[in-house]
Amino acid sequence: GFNDGIVDDLFFEAMLKTDNVNRPAYARLFNRTDALEVFGSTINTAALIPTRVRSGTLALAGAKEYEVEFGGQSGGTHPLYAADVVVVNP
Repeated sequence: GFNDGIVDDLFFEAMLKTDNVNRPAYARLFNRTDALEVFGSTINTAALIPTRVRSGTLALAGAKEYEVEFGGQSGGTHPLYAADVVVVNP
């Protein structure tokens, strides 16, 4: 965990859907402090029902402010139902 000397694995996870399989929904984690997309955080789905999608392992830096950005291609509706950073202790 955070205080046991073991490095945790961090992932970005979101519940997304689209109403058009040809227009996938996407979400990503954005570092507001440095005005940069978090590398490797972009996830997407062409699912027509709410679907949980998880990124690969992320490297997040100390005291930064992050936000979720989401959407999709025009011609589709892309709601975001939930999003979080998931911590997995190996």
